[in-house]
Amino acid sequence: EGSELVPLVDKANTAGAAGLNADPLPVFDDGELKYCLQASRDIFVGEEILVDYQSQSASALAFFTTFGFTLGADEHEDEDDEDMCMNLGADELPEPREGEESWLHNVWRFAEEYCHGNKESKPKGRRGGA
Repeated sequence: EGSELVPLVDKANTAGAAGLNADPLPVFDDGELKYCLQASRDIFVGEEILVDYQSQSASALAFFTTFGFTLGADEHEDEDDEDMCMNLGADELPEPREGEESWLHNVWRFAEEYCHGNKESKPKGRRGGA
């Protein structure tokens, strides 16, 4: 099972399971696969559309490498933190200097949050989309 980028649906952001408000549904129209968004609860005018990015079925590291951010630790599949952090090289990763590549700061923050005991400080809420 893989991932795919679906036009317009890819503009929706995500949140933890409790914050989701829409589901992308595959629809066949004259044999052509299309997607629509179906509200899973009432959505208020001006409210952001939040769909499931499947965080519960991905480790924090897999989610981070796919989307560039993570949700709270309780929103991801459990993973052996020691193996994950060793594979990331977290112990040798110095804090980037100001002005260095932003992706490097993101990797360093991920290592700080998931590998150095600061799991409670991980960002929660919606992320992603455009």
